[in-house]
Formats: sequence, structure tokens, C-alpha cells
Amino acid sequence: MGRKRNKRHNEASNTDIITEVSVKSGNPLTLSSEYNGIFKTSEKNILELGCARGEYSLGMVDLFPEKNFIGVDIKGERLIIGSRKAKELNLQNIRFYRIQVEHIDTFFPENLFDEIWIPFPDPHPGLKNGNKRLTSERFLDVYRHILKDDGVIHLKTDCDILYNFSLETVKEHATLIESTNDLYRSDLIKNDLLKIQTTYEKRYVLEGRTIKYLKFSLRNGL
Repeated sequence: MGRKRNKRHNEASNTDIITEVSVKSGNPLTLSSEYNGIFKTSEKNILELGCARGEYSLGMVDLFPEKNFIGVDIKGERLIIGSRKAKELNLQNIRFYRIQVEHIDTFFPENLFDEIWIPFPDPHPGLKNGNKRLTSERFLDVYRHILKDDGVIHLKTDCDILYNFSLETVKEHATLIESTNDLYRSDLIKNDLLKIQTTYEKRYVLEGRTIKYLKFSLRNGL
């Protein structure tokens, strides 16, 4: 690990905005049901998976300062960028966790989140089965533990394979609320939340790729 990279890693591991969750023998640190008093308020909690630099969470904080936001990613070097921005803005309602998505149901308390956002995850296009995709049945079962009964999940992607896979999975195991295979040509783009763009999304739009979007609930899932 290079000197600069090591410095960023240490910064990511020693900040009050980022928590590095160490997994030993498959058992990560678990938050208490009271959520450890991390946030001063008990308003709605929003989770972003694979948050990278935290761009979507930071964008949502700007729109909804009364809500709490948590970003999760496995790469601490990405998280430190969002952490620095949150500190610059003196934001009290955003936190980042370095943890594998597979373990979030053993880390976060039950029924904690009102919404889960999955903006531009790895589509794993070469997989014969979709078990590693964050919208697979395997991960939907993980989300059921931490999502409230009336909670919803959002997916944004530029990948046709992931979008079609997710659409079929949702139709079979969840309840579809909204979907479009071309967000910027649909009426859904009137929603300010969907106008937030990560670095990846800005690049994809400039390249002329169409952005896909799904919103669904697990309430009636099998």
C-alpha cells in the first residue's frame, strides 16, 4: 500500500463520520437496537449501497436536511472523499460505513431504514446467475431485515442486463412501484431525487447511454 493510499485508509478508519466494520469469523460489529445514538434525531433513515464517494447521499442531504443518511461501501478510500465533504459542510445527519453489503443485515438493527438507494452498482454482466447482483433474490432477503415494512428500494443503472434482471426479480419476489428504461425521457425525471447525478451517471449521460430506474417494495415479496 502506497504512502498516500495508506494515509487515506487511516483517515477513513479514524473519523467520526466513517466507521470501519471489521468482520471476524463472519460476525461483524453489530449496532444496538437504539442505533447507538449516532444521530441526534429519530427522523427517517435512508441507506445508500455501494455509495463510493457518497455523492448520492450528499445530494439527498441537500434536498432533505431533516432526514438521516448512511452510505455503505467496501472501499474506504472512496468513503473518505464523501466524509471530507460532509465535514466541510458540518453535516450532522450523514455517516459512512466500510462494510460488505452481504453483512449489513447483521450490522444494522431490524426495520431501521425507510429507503434503500442502489445507484449504479456493479452489474456483473458476465455472471451465469445473478447472485452477486445487488438486486438478486439473495440480497432482497438481506434488505428485508433492515427495511421497514413500508420501505422502498431504488435502483439506477445504465446496464440493460442489470435492469432487465432486476425487473424480473422484482416482479417475482417483490412489488414493482415505478420503472423506466429511459429515465431522462420519462416523466419520472421531474422528481428532484432522480435528478441527482453521481460522477458515473454524468459520464454515462455524456456518452449517450440511457439511464434505467426501478422503485419497488418488499412488503408483498415472497
